[in-house]
Amino acid sequence: MLQDYKLKIEFDNCSYDSPYLIEGCANSCIELIIESENFPTLQSKKNVQKELQSVIRVELGKFKWIIYNDVNLEFVWYFSCLRKKESDKIGDIDNLIKPIIDTFSGDNGVFIDDSQIGSINNSWMSRDISSSQNSILRIFIHFNNDDCCIKKNMQFVQVEKQMYAVYNFDINSVDDLYRVLTLHHIQRKRREIQNKNPNMEIFSTDFNLFHRTRLKDIPNNKIYTWDKFKQLCIDAGLNFKELLRRERMRL
Repeated sequence: MLQDYKLKIEFDNCSYDSPYLIEGCANSCIELIIESENFPTLQSKKNVQKELQSVIRVELGKFKWIIYNDVNLEFVWYFSCLRKKESDKIGDIDNLIKPIIDTFSGDNGVFIDDSQIGSINNSWMSRDISSSQNSILRIFIHFNNDDCCIKKNMQFVQVEKQMYAVYNFDINSVDDLYRVLTLHHIQRKRREIQNKNPNMEIFSTDFNLFHRTRLKDIPNNKIYTWDKFKQLCIDAGLNFKELLRRERMRL
């Protein structure tokens, strides 16, 4: 039997279209409010888990941007105390969150991979059931809106071996390709120096870097090996002569 899920989203300093609404304010939060009689657990049948996952993914698919740095998650469950403690109808809250977290990552989610999760706070409170037997879940996704990019132009370019950097660029824009080529060259050189001198403390983690295995939910046409990206630049007209001309213009 299909579950009836009611979902709505509320925003704090963000929207479907933008990761921020207030210029200069870096803190944003997405809140999902889900109501249902029962929630699937990690032990539930796959088709039961997919019912809720599908409802969440449809809503998250409306977001035009994605987070590439750390996120902090907060789950607050409102259950009937009697159902929670005196029956087996409500699962362990640790097992309840896993099917939900899986919906947040990837091209149609709100962040790239669950390795970005910095913390998870999971708690429950007793709910008055005089008006409804349903349980309610409130999910808060806290993030820094400086570390977001638009999904439409999100691309990944190989930096070294299995490491890929996320950038925002239009593959048909020569100016965008030149900008990313310059940034990418700097990042590759920094990584080379860091790898040769691992004890140097002046370097910090590049939050736009992801291991190739972390991009399993990203379409392959958005992932470029270094050779493939160089060829993309050449095909766009960024040959050595053009690169030299642009560099001279900068001086």
